[in-house]
Amino acid sequence: IIKNSGVKVQAVYSLENTKTEVTIEYLVFADGVVEITERLDTKEVKDLPLLPRFGVKFKVKKDFNNIEWYGRGPFENYADRKTAAFVGRYNSTPEEMFYSYPSPQESSNRCDTRSLNIFNNNGNGLEIVKGKENFEFSVMPYSVEDLSQEKRGEKHTVDLPENNDFYAVTLDHKNQGVAGIDSWGSMPLEKYQIKPANMEFHFTLKVR
Repeated sequence: IIKNSGVKVQAVYSLENTKTEVTIEYLVFADGVVEITERLDTKEVKDLPLLPRFGVKFKVKKDFNNIEWYGRGPFENYADRKTAAFVGRYNSTPEEMFYSYPSPQESSNRCDTRSLNIFNNNGNGLEIVKGKENFEFSVMPYSVEDLSQEKRGEKHTVDLPENNDFYAVTLDHKNQGVAGIDSWGSMPLEKYQIKPANMEFHFTLKVR
């Protein structure tokens, strides 16, 4: 579909276990700009589980090792762990941003991001700019799958791959809070949970 000199590509994913749909639209322009919109349609299905996050993930080449962002930092922060991380302009590398917990797990998130640049030493790379709302992100030397384990203690940092040829990028409309306010067992407070509902995530990706 041609619209405003751009080409629109749409992909619809049916989540069979929940009878819901995720739609991703890509509006691609000739100058390398891509506007991306992700939508969740719950079809008003009842009793759906909480969402750990809502967003997208992808990989970039390992030489895209420079990260600049305008948002909260410099250290990792989450919806319920961010008041000490002030909004500003920061730069780092995926290795420096990754927090090596003894038991591998979700880490490296940054909240309230307005813009994000991922680029190589020649300055070539990607710029991600917020849509209607700020977004959250992480850029790590490991994929979500690398960090996943069925129960705590099955993996340790030494078990992570040593030779990944990529950096894993997550861009999230929402990422639930860390929780653990009673030490480790509790869920996030209700205001930091992501309850299943129709939602939309929009951002712009540019080649720099």
